[in-house]
Amino acid sequence: MKKNLILSLAAATLIIGAAIWWAEGIKVDSPAAKEEKISPDSGQAELVGDRQEIEILARGGYWPRQITARAGVPLVLKIKTDGGFDCSRSLVIPSLNYRKLLAPIGEEEIRLSADQARGTLRGLCSMGMYSFLINFK
Repeated sequence: MKKNLILSLAAATLIIGAAIWWAEGIKVDSPAAKEEKISPDSGQAELVGDRQEIEILARGGYWPRQITARAGVPLVLKIKTDGGFDCSRSLVIPSLNYRKLLAPIGEEEIRLSADQARGTLRGLCSMGMYSFLINFK
């Protein structure tokens, strides 16, 4: 009886874990992500007054993965999270000495000066599995 109970609990845990893993994987391609016009591959900074802004979704990776921005123009990088519990929440930007565990849901703003907005800026998860690049031109 005790052995059957343990096996039943183990099976239920596996099924629930698989369902959560599957649901997390499909959220990135959900209609909500498409409505926000987040491309999985590339994007461009948006000029807002005297600065530019970039929005990146951090969930199961970073979207978009490659972004083009203007060099020498201050930048506000907005990292959005929406229920992700993977390593993309642990954001590292080596050239800025930036390291932060992002909230599961919310938005983190990272401001770059005109001097910092040059070359290529790479952001990645703490494990190095997921990354994004901002190419300043």
